[in-house]
Amino acid sequence: MDVDPTWAPGKRAYFRILNRLKDGIENDVVSAIAEKIGKNEIIKNNNGALSLDVPQTITHDGAIRTLNEDLLPAMKEVGDKFGSGELILPFVLKSAECMKAAVGELEKYLVKEEGTSKGKLVLGTVYGDVHDIGKNLVKTIFQNNGYTVYDLGKQVPLQKFLDKIDEVKPDAIGLSALLVSTSKQMQYFVEHARKNNMGIPILCGGAAINSNYINRIAKEGGIYESGVFYCNTMFEGLKT
Repeated sequence: MDVDPTWAPGKRAYFRILNRLKDGIENDVVSAIAEKIGKNEIIKNNNGALSLDVPQTITHDGAIRTLNEDLLPAMKEVGDKFGSGELILPFVLKSAECMKAAVGELEKYLVKEEGTSKGKLVLGTVYGDVHDIGKNLVKTIFQNNGYTVYDLGKQVPLQKFLDKIDEVKPDAIGLSALLVSTSKQMQYFVEHARKNNMGIPILCGGAAINSNYINRIAKEGGIYESGVFYCNTMFEGLKT
C-alpha cells in the first residue's frame, strides 16, 4: 500500500501514520503546514529534506491545524482499531513511531510560549513501562497550550514522582501506562495520594486502562477528594 503523491500533504501524513509508513512523513508535515497557511512558496528543499524558512509566528497556526486535523485524528483511528481488535500492539507502536517523527518535525514550527504559565504538570510513564510516545505527545500538547510540564520520562518509580511533586508543587500529576501489567502502578499512586491526602488531581491515560478501571481505583478505600481522572485522549487532559 503506497502513498498517493497527488493527495493533500495532510492526508498523506494521516495515511502514513495509519499504515506505519514512516519514511517521508517529515516532508508531508512541512508541506501540510505550508498549505494550511497558504504559503507553499516558503518551502525550501535541502537535498530532498523540506523545511520552512520563516519565523514560527508565521507557521504556528498551520502547525497547530496540522496536529489537530491530520496527526491526532490518525492516532485516534489507530487507537480505535486497537481497541476493537483490528490492530495488534506491535502495529500500534509502529504507528506511534510515525507520529513521534511527525510531531518532532512539527514542533520546529510552533511558537514557544515564554513567561506566564497556565499551570504546572508533572508527567511520566509509570514504573516498569518503557513506552513513552503517547506521554511525549501529551507533553507537546500541554506545553503548546501554555502549561509548564516536568517530564520525568519512562519507568518512573513512585518515589521519583513524589520527589518532583515536593520540589515543584504542580497543579496536577499525569500518569501514563501502555501495558495492563504496569497500570497497577497507577493504583499504587492513588492509594498513596489518598492515604497522605496529597491534594493534587491525578490524570491517567494510556492504552492499558479504561474508565471502569480508573473509577474503581478512585473509589477503593474511600473517595480521593482531589480527583482521579481518566483521559481517553490527550485533549481530555487539557479539559480536566
